[in-house]
Amino acid sequence: LHHYARTKRGPDGGAWGKRKRKAFNIVAMARATDVLLVQETWFEKDEKLAFRKTLPHSKIFYSNSTGNKGVMTICSPKLLAKYEISQVPTPQALEGRAILIVGKSKTGGEDFYSLNVYFPNDAAAQVDMIRDLSNWKGFPTTGRMCMAGNFNFVTNPDDSSTGLVGSLTGKVRKHWDIFLRDN
Repeated sequence: LHHYARTKRGPDGGAWGKRKRKAFNIVAMARATDVLLVQETWFEKDEKLAFRKTLPHSKIFYSNSTGNKGVMTICSPKLLAKYEISQVPTPQALEGRAILIVGKSKTGGEDFYSLNVYFPNDAAAQVDMIRDLSNWKGFPTTGRMCMAGNFNFVTNPDDSSTGLVGSLTGKVRKHWDIFLRDN
């Protein structure tokens, strides 16, 4: 979802209407779920206030960078009542591409990690990102982990609308399999 739309229609380039619709969708989805992971936010590098007024009781985490990257994770008040949520510092190489949060149970339940990713389209850049994820200091190797986002590849043809694995190269598959095995 793009926060800063870049269309050329209408008196304002069509951007206002597009931003408004997308913002409405983000708020509606955030209110309906415990954790919402958003990719391609297009936020400015230092943006830390987006959606805080419309979701004042939620906790929002950002990983922004220049260009069309950016990810945001929104945690609901219901989740915050049961978990202390914090963000693991994002390495510079993954800014705008990943957010890792940890939820520490307040009630003696199981802790969890949530990784929000936005992978590039290029195979070489995908391999680099997998390596950066593998080298992330503070990245958990045990415990419950949920990883979701925009991977820009599939490993199983059944997960593709075309029945093909598309642009997945052998090198990406090799590094991805190692990453999943070791983490």
